[in-house]
Amino acid sequence: MTLSRTLLATILAAALGGCALLGAPPERPADHDAAPAAPTTTTAPAAECHVIELDALSAELTDPRERDLDGVRFRYAGSPAVVEALAAATPAHVFLIAHGWMNDVQSGREFTGQLVKGLVERARRDGVDPARLGFVAVHWDSKRLVFHESAVNAEVIGARRVAPLLARLGERVPGARVVLVGHSLGGRLVLSSLNAEGPATQLRAHAAVLLEAAVDQDALLPERGGSLIGGFPMAPGRTGLIVNVHSRQDDVLELAYKNAMRSPALGREGADRALGGERYATLRLDGIVDPVRLEGALNEPQARWPGAPDRHVVNVDATSIVTGHSAIFIEPIFDLVWRAATRGAGAGGRGKTD
Repeated sequence: MTLSRTLLATILAAALGGCALLGAPPERPADHDAAPAAPTTTTAPAAECHVIELDALSAELTDPRERDLDGVRFRYAGSPAVVEALAAATPAHVFLIAHGWMNDVQSGREFTGQLVKGLVERARRDGVDPARLGFVAVHWDSKRLVFHESAVNAEVIGARRVAPLLARLGERVPGARVVLVGHSLGGRLVLSSLNAEGPATQLRAHAAVLLEAAVDQDALLPERGGSLIGGFPMAPGRTGLIVNVHSRQDDVLELAYKNAMRSPALGREGADRALGGERYATLRLDGIVDPVRLEGALNEPQARWPGAPDRHVVNVDATSIVTGHSAIFIEPIFDLVWRAATRGAGAGGRGKTD
């Protein structure tokens, strides 16, 4: 039986809203807190995250302000200011994080903050100074009842806002490894930023990690190149590595996404390979990442993207430990993102893209 649009909207708003970590109503620059933009905590933040905020029309909100939440200081500004701040800081790694559907500014901070803190702690265990890490969040207006509208908006933002941002980062912070991390529709946004117009194998990021991506399972196949929405066949050629974390315990993607989009989801089933109809190489994740097993998966023929053998795609089956659509804030996921960021690096987490 096919679910009605009303029931689908209800399920998606409640369940994919679980990826949203629902919070307060959206903030707007004209609607700042009553007090000046002072920190809301009394202790120094453990990390800082620059934020690019976009409204319902995908326009940037550029009024500068700061907010502290659970040990993370969020600095809001337009993308030119963010790029210049990172250029001045010269980080070894820049993590660009995109949230999913039904998020407002407050819940976007909650989501981003958990990833930032997890990655900071993981870096510390490798002896990397958190000051050598840069974080950028894309907080976009994803609170739309109709899922398709948010899906289209994610693609527009990825292609028109984030892709140019990646180009500017490459110019102004050339020594940094840029790692894209997208959850749910944030994964769609990330793939759109990689798929946007440009040379077929132009490197835009060191790695992209998709967490329970709300994307069609066949989105990377060549035949999706003519799709109006939902096809990203050029994305694997623009990054050294795509890590697709999926879980068959993700009932939101199985029930809601499949019914809404008429396709199995990349974030539940894993990605099909671009040629031959095979699956990309798969690593099963049941705890902290085994680097030997990860390298083994990446060295399989099915991990190499046709047309650019130095580009890799690997499925990570996290079914045993990712128990739901938003159950991603766990040590093995932080470890996986960090290993994707530092793969091929020498001391201090720096190194050339493999």
